[in-house]
Amino acid sequence: MQSTRLPAPNAAQQERFRRMYQVGCICCRLVGLGHVECQINHHLSGGRRISHDATTGECPWHHVGEPPAGMTPSEARAAFGPSRKLESRLFHVQFGSDEQLLAFQNRLIDITPAPRTVGRRYRRSSKLLPPPGAAA
Repeated sequence: MQSTRLPAPNAAQQERFRRMYQVGCICCRLVGLGHVECQINHHLSGGRRISHDATTGECPWHHVGEPPAGMTPSEARAAFGPSRKLESRLFHVQFGSDEQLLAFQNRLIDITPAPRTVGRRYRRSSKLLPPPGAAA
């Protein structure tokens, strides 16, 4: 079996992932739930990940079929629609093809403002920060 690993994401791909986390699960948005935290789903071709750019943000239910705490899979399906992992055909009937989902994800990324940065991260250095436990 060939490896499905990709090289580490570059800076632009990492920014894409940040934006996807900011947008949330695209399937939950399509059913009118608003922002729900997501995981990064890499789309596949022939069982292999295509790239870090062929990705959509999906909550644990829509991505891997993990229902929210306190819910059974049948309750989650009734509330959120089918899961990609558990009911792939029905998932694509309700939410569209991978290409359609990717286009929707890219559109949401394009119209979502970049997250604000509040401050800078500093490397721990004697010139910048005192070592842990030292008096300032």
